[in-house]
Formats: sequence, structure tokens, C-alpha cells
Amino acid sequence: MKFSWKNALKASASLLFAGAVSLGLFTAFNDANTVEAAEQTDVLGSKRYVISNPYKDVDWDTWQGYKGATHVHTNISDGDIDFDKMIEQYYSLGYDCLAITDHGTVNYGWTANKSRIAIFGYQLVVHGSPDPMSASRAAQINAGTDRNGRGMIDVPMGNEMNGASATKTHINGYFADAGHGDAEISASGVSGCVTAVKKNHKAGGITHINHVGEFMSANDHDTLQSCINDVYTASWINEFASDVFMAYSSCTGIELVNTADSRTRWDRYLYDELLKRLAPYGRMIWGYCEDDAHEFSDCDRNAQIFWMPSNTAANVRTSMTTGAFFASSKNSRTELSGIAVSATDPYPEVTRVTVDDLKSQITFEVKNAGSAYMVANGTTVETIACDSAGSIVTFDLNKYESTIGSYVRVYFTGTGGVTYVQPFHVTTAAYGTDSTVSFNVTFNGEKVENPNIVLKNSSGSMIPVVNGSVTLDIADTYTYEVSAEKTAVTTGSFEITAYDFAYELDYTIDVNIEEYPEISFIEGIEVVPHPETKIIDGLVPGVGATGEYAVSTSQLGTIEIVPTKNGYGTGTKLNLVCDGEVMDSYTFVLYGDTDGDAVIDATDATSLLMFLFNAFSSEWTDETISAFDVNNDGIFDSSDALMLRRIGMLEEIEIEQNR
Repeated sequence: MKFSWKNALKASASLLFAGAVSLGLFTAFNDANTVEAAEQTDVLGSKRYVISNPYKDVDWDTWQGYKGATHVHTNISDGDIDFDKMIEQYYSLGYDCLAITDHGTVNYGWTANKSRIAIFGYQLVVHGSPDPMSASRAAQINAGTDRNGRGMIDVPMGNEMNGASATKTHINGYFADAGHGDAEISASGVSGCVTAVKKNHKAGGITHINHVGEFMSANDHDTLQSCINDVYTASWINEFASDVFMAYSSCTGIELVNTADSRTRWDRYLYDELLKRLAPYGRMIWGYCEDDAHEFSDCDRNAQIFWMPSNTAANVRTSMTTGAFFASSKNSRTELSGIAVSATDPYPEVTRVTVDDLKSQITFEVKNAGSAYMVANGTTVETIACDSAGSIVTFDLNKYESTIGSYVRVYFTGTGGVTYVQPFHVTTAAYGTDSTVSFNVTFNGEKVENPNIVLKNSSGSMIPVVNGSVTLDIADTYTYEVSAEKTAVTTGSFEITAYDFAYELDYTIDVNIEEYPEISFIEGIEVVPHPETKIIDGLVPGVGATGEYAVSTSQLGTIEIVPTKNGYGTGTKLNLVCDGEVMDSYTFVLYGDTDGDAVIDATDATSLLMFLFNAFSSEWTDETISAFDVNNDGIFDSSDALMLRRIGMLEEIEIEQNR
């Protein structure tokens, strides 16, 4: 017998607005909430969480994480590095995907002729005319011919829209020919963002918002509290939520870290505030860490790690849209306080994400991490210490039910920086009150219809099983007996707990029943079995049924010989006993022996005469009566009694015992 179970969760959306501001986000090292990374027991709380996983489609066993830079400038706009040299730089740093996003300039490809928009005409004096990359070199980089076959691809049509906006309302656009030549110097506020997002959206691309805190003036504040107290902060956030993210699904998120994080140091707070407004409606946005490189010293401060089946532009777009990527930074100032970040150390690397709705748990496999943090509703609710060589980290949402709203997010820190996991949308569903148990009964691999199922609770009370199924609402240990026609009885037990009821776990019990045990007789024995009548004759008078005669066909049971009260004569039983129950039985008959002592004498004649004169005895059985037919003529009469009487007078009369 084995157990198999299925998830019977019935998710229902919860549209709760969670708008409270908390200062707990940046308490990165809260000793009271710090635990060691280890397998945790499930916490059965008052809520059942249904967790939407942005990594649900990732095949962690066959896909790979590809390192991408998606906010990069060259001297085509305001960068200091030649277009082709910047591509070479990221290639040498081990990147797999690169989006050139010059201001107001759509990247039409590495080998396309380059031109500058008018506002960047000064670059002609500084750098001369821009040149594209040669087709042959672009092909080498794409194929990775000088990097062990690990190529780097172009993420097409990158463009930092509103690129010359005085208020820095910049939008990164991808995969769409939108905004080329647009300086948008006067673009400002959320309305300026909307204009760019809408243009890219109509052209079929995707966008994200750059360094939000800068044009919200959040970076002007020296402390988080000062940023929170700014009367314009909530207004900006509400406008972003309603006018940008709720209006345009193609806008995928915001930058969490830009370059060295000087102008984005409060943007994780702004991110949580946006999530608190959007997540209750199921709208999730992703976080990016971007180099915004203008010179070589900006490169490799940040990266996106796209998890994809292969390194293609189409897969990058899918990853950016679904959130199947991680955002990593070596410069996230608040999260990395007190950590000596070395540029030579690798980012914390997440290699697997598993969501268990039944336990309300999210589990990560991670390496190069020293600590793991879970943020719920803008508050850091748990810190788990990690082993940099590798850890399995589990966060149980039931531990923080008073804090969790409509999302949670996780990030990891280590000596190589910080890695942000994309947020998980969270809803709640009602707890159940019962569990259904179904019996899947098979015999020789075939399903048994209408098996006999006897189910009892721990008190021994029987519980009806209808059509092989029963719904239980009391936590207990249950035992069962399953059988069918001509089969043995298979027994087992199972336990139903309060946890099973809470999560409405439905169980299927697989039972393979075995063939009904029958008696198989040993070849060469002198006695004769008659299966149709369950009689064995051919006994030797004076000896009776004392030998070994049979074995069990199924080998499940044991053979026992049970004599009569007078000995091993007529009426002796040959039983097959299985689990204390007689499963098959034969009765020995010695013709002429009516009292079961294995001796034929005058006493037997007296018994026959009593039978003939209707003086029945309660001890007589069908087998006893059949023993009265001494002369084997099929009739019980005085001739049989006469033969027995003559035997009692010591006359030698032969009675046939094999019939």
C-alpha cells in the first residue's frame, strides 16, 4: 500500500489595500529575527496562503542564468566610450545579454550605421563620428568564438526615452522602434513618464522606469524618515500606481539600484510602497539593478540574471515580462551597510525557487550568500543566516500573518553584494474542515469495481465507505480491510490530522489485493481430495488424518489439521489459516467411521442404527452422515449397519475408502 495525495486548494483573490508605512525595511540585521538556514517545520497558522511564483515556469534542472546589462550608454549620446568599445567591455566582463540604451536613440543593432540626435552634437567635437561594430566582430561576439562558445547577444531597440528631460523622468524602452530622436527636454513628472510608456506600448515594446527617486526628489533626503515625511511622496507613488502601472501592463517595473546607488538609495522603499498599492489588485512589478554605464568605471556594478532555456532576445523579453530573473548589485547602500563588498566576489546566486502553497512556504537554494531577508508589506520580518558555500532557505508565511499583505519579497546579501528576488503575489483562501479519502483497489494490475471495504476509527466504530470514497472530519488513526470475491483481505491504516483538514488534503490509498488463498494438495498422496464437495477420503483405518497433505497456493497462510473430539477420523478438518482467519477448509471422511475416532467398529453400527431410526444427533455433520454409506451404494440403510456390525464382530470386511 502507498499513499498519494493531491492539492485541493481553492484559491480566492483577496483585494486588500495595505497602505501603512513602516520603518522596518532597512533593519537588515535584526538579531531577534535571525535564524540559521535549515529545514523548517511547517507553521499551521490561521490563514492559508496561495503564492503566485514568478519563477513557476523555470526548469531549474535544464535552464541557465544569463547575466545581462540593460541600461548602458555610449558616445552616441552622453557616454564617454565608443559604441563598439562599450560592447567589447561588457563581453570581456562575462555578460551574456547587452542592451545599449542611449538617450533618445533607438539601438537598431550593433552593425547599423550610427547617428546622434541634435542635442548630443557636441560629441562630434569630443569623439568624432560614431562607428558601428564590424559585422565579423559582432558575429564572433554573438557566437562566443573567443569565449569558449559563450556568446553575448544584443537586446534590440534599447532606448532611454525622455533622455534629455531636465527632471530626469527617464524610461528605458526595449523591443520597439519608439522615441528615436525624441529629446523630450520638457517632460516632467508622472505625466512625462506616461507619454513615453504609452508611445512604447503602442509600438509593441516593454519599458521600465529609471532612477525613480531622482525625479521624485527622494534622493534629496538624507534619511528615509525625511523621504517618508515629504508631502509629495505619497502623491507621486499614487500617480505612478494608477497612471502608469495600472494603465500599461508593458511597463514591467522600476530600477532598485542605479550605478553606485547614490540617487536611488531610497528606491527600495518607493518600490514597496508601489507594491502595497498594486499587489492587492494582482498587478506585480519587477525590480532592476542597472549600471547606467557612461564610462568603464560604471561597468559591472549591477546585473540582471535572466533564467532562460537559451540565450535569445525573445527569451530575454519573456524573462523581463514574467519576472523570471534576479537583480543583483554590488552597491546597494542600505542593504550592504557594514559589509565589505569586494568586486572580485560573485553576487549571491539563487539556483532554485520552490513554492509550497500547502505549507505557505517559499524555499530557495542559494550560494555566495551570508544572509537572507524576507520583506512583507514594506517591513523586514525575518533574517536567516546562510552558508556562503550553499544553503536551503525556507520562509514560512504563517509565521508573520499580522504583517503580510498582498506580496512578499526576498533578497540575499553576501561579500559580493545583494541579489533581489522578484516579489511573490499573495492571496488567502479559507481553511477547510474535512478531507476525502479514496481507495484505489487493484487486483493483478486491474482496477477492482465495488470492492469490500471495512473502515474503522481508533475506537473500532465502522465508517461507511460509499463507491470507494469517504469524507472524514475527525482527526484520528483509521484502519481498513479491503477484499473482493475470491481475494484475500488486505489490511492497513492511515492518519488524518488537523493539518489535512486545514489544507483540504485529499488522499488516495492504493491497495493491491491478492488472490484468495486456496489449498493445493501435494502430489502422490494416497488420500483423495474432492474440491467440489470439500471432502478428503482414502484414509487408513486406525491411523486417520495425521500426515502432511497440502500447501497454500498463495503461500500466505499455514496449514493446520484439527481432529475431532475422538481423534483423527471422520470430521477431522484440514484448514488454511491466514491472519488468524480460516480461508479454506476440507473435511476428512473415513467411510464407516461415524464417531471420528478413525476406528470402524460396533459403536459406528449403533450410530448408524440411531440415524436410521431418526434419532438424530447434533454432532452429526454432512461428512459424518456421508460416512454411513459403508457399501458405497449411495443409500444409508440396514445393509450398511449390518456390515458395520459384522466388523464389530471381528469379521474381515473390506470397505472401499477412495470414492
